[in-house]
Amino acid sequence: MIPLPHDRPLFAPFPDPLRQRAEVDGSHRLRLHFKKGNSTMRTDSQLFAAVRALPHMTITKNEGEYRVTFRIASIALADRGRHNAAWHREHAEKVSYYTDCRLDAHGTAKELSAHFERIIARTAELEAGK
Repeated sequence: MIPLPHDRPLFAPFPDPLRQRAEVDGSHRLRLHFKKGNSTMRTDSQLFAAVRALPHMTITKNEGEYRVTFRIASIALADRGRHNAAWHREHAEKVSYYTDCRLDAHGTAKELSAHFERIIARTAELEAGK
């Protein structure tokens, strides 16, 4: 393990909406500090509703671990008929993100959703230019 300085905070690249700051304590463990007023997901139902409200995203939970991935229909839309349904299911699993943290699951889903929107827009531009 690389020793980290005790007197300076270490800022991690968390998504801006989470407004999180990581700070190293004397035992070299990372602690997360959440500022007051941020939108936390207090229950699984709140998290599931928030993620499913995002374009192209779905979420499941199994044995305490959240799985964030793209909807199969969205993968098929971006694929433009090049592969079959079995490939779409395999691809959804390949790009799945697993975590046990609600805030991490929500932040990742937001980032993946925005990324997928850019992919769809770029694909549409390329097809329009043909």
